[in-house]
Amino acid sequence: MKFLVVDDQDECRTIMERLLRRYGDVVTVSNGFDALTEIKKTMFDIIFLDVEMRGMNGLELLHHLREVELNAGISLGHGVKIVICTAHKDGKTLFSAFEEFCDEFLAKPITKEKIDNVVSRLG
Repeated sequence: MKFLVVDDQDECRTIMERLLRRYGDVVTVSNGFDALTEIKKTMFDIIFLDVEMRGMNGLELLHHLREVELNAGISLGHGVKIVICTAHKDGKTLFSAFEEFCDEFLAKPITKEKIDNVVSRLG
């Protein structure tokens, strides 16, 4: 499997990479713009997006990716699997993520068990 981790915190990217590495290839980037560059080069199976990032946040990137898929004729539910990761536990963030058609929502801190469950369900 191929994974993309988009998070502006070095520690979070390192943890995610370590946890996902046993399932396949992992690419990490620190912002939404670099994520778009990677997505143009590689087809990923699952993309993990942090919500709070400078420039383009995770929800904006999620919206953009789903829009690109729809314009390419990829119907909802058939595109890349996208997991929103955040320390925010408010209902508004959760609602916004699913309104933009994320596939999963992970509350930080990210643990091995959470990653295993997500990969099992989406992979």
